[in-house]
Amino acid sequence: MRGAEGLINSLIVASSVTLISLLLGTLAGYGFARFRIGGFHLPFWILSTRMMPAVAAIIPLFLLMKEVQLIDTYGAVILAHLVITLPFAVWMMRGFFMELPHELEEAAQIDGCSKWQAFTRIALPLTAPAIAITALFCFIFSWNEFVFALVLTRRAAITMPVVVAGLHSIKGVLWPQMTAISAMGLLPILAIALVAQKYLVRGMTMGAIK
Repeated sequence: MRGAEGLINSLIVASSVTLISLLLGTLAGYGFARFRIGGFHLPFWILSTRMMPAVAAIIPLFLLMKEVQLIDTYGAVILAHLVITLPFAVWMMRGFFMELPHELEEAAQIDGCSKWQAFTRIALPLTAPAIAITALFCFIFSWNEFVFALVLTRRAAITMPVVVAGLHSIKGVLWPQMTAISAMGLLPILAIALVAQKYLVRGMTMGAIK
């Protein structure tokens, strides 16, 4: 029963984190790539937050979530996971947009498109493989995250990694249950990878060939 709850909670959290990361990361990445906001240092600083160990932020996050009464809620886990996924999404999308020739958008603007229309009608469709691979990595990062979910949840919002880690009794580790739930936890990742596989190779090699 806990495995099913953990699976549902992980799906809700990982899907929400992926959508938010893609939305904000795509917009921020496009801004950094086209308008050179902050030069190289600001985007790199954003990426450097991804390198911060989770244990360095968990106590301040716990105190903050406790103060606003978000402990053991989806909101607390989603906000914590965005610390991991959003910098990655921004950096990835910035790199992909920089590889996209800006002359394509300039030509669209000459034909009457606004900057927003050039972004939505030209840049976004051309970076669909990049968006797909960024979404997959963000989903995996959120799905596998353990420390934030362990500290910020109790029961209502517990995720799959926490459920698997808690499968033990006074007799030892419950290996059959752990194996079954772990296998169940792999299914969403495999399903998403199969659906997005036609974009993965193109997205990973985008910009490698001039």
